[in-house]
Amino acid sequence: MQSLVYLAQTDTTLGLLSTNEAILNHTKNAPSKKKLLTQFVNFKKLRIPSAFKSHVRHAKRQSFIIKGKSFRVSKDTNFNLFLKFFESGLYSSSANMHKGEFSLEFAKSVADVYVLDKRGFKKHKASKIYKLNASRMRRLR
Repeated sequence: MQSLVYLAQTDTTLGLLSTNEAILNHTKNAPSKKKLLTQFVNFKKLRIPSAFKSHVRHAKRQSFIIKGKSFRVSKDTNFNLFLKFFESGLYSSSANMHKGEFSLEFAKSVADVYVLDKRGFKKHKASKIYKLNASRMRRLR
């Protein structure tokens, strides 16, 4: 069965989501080995360094990279109504061509399913990204 590409207003901005990382990269014309952010509805599948557990649990609109894997736990109730159906999370990427400007027309043309809620589709500021190891946190974006 082929994975679908969803267009949804995430907890930060308008994004393309899928259960398959390769399909999402192919859709955006990105390199096939490019790693993508995984969105989760809770912390059950995550292991976080003890020094940063509190910070990560209370973070809003922040993404984290731990051991080469990036993730964000959504705090947005509207988005979580959709995300909770995907227990292992969804790969997420911005709704634009690889290294291109935002285009709602492009996003609608490549999405298989539109997930529309009361907020509609709008571009917002992207999340901050932090890289964590056992004892250090460094802001990347």
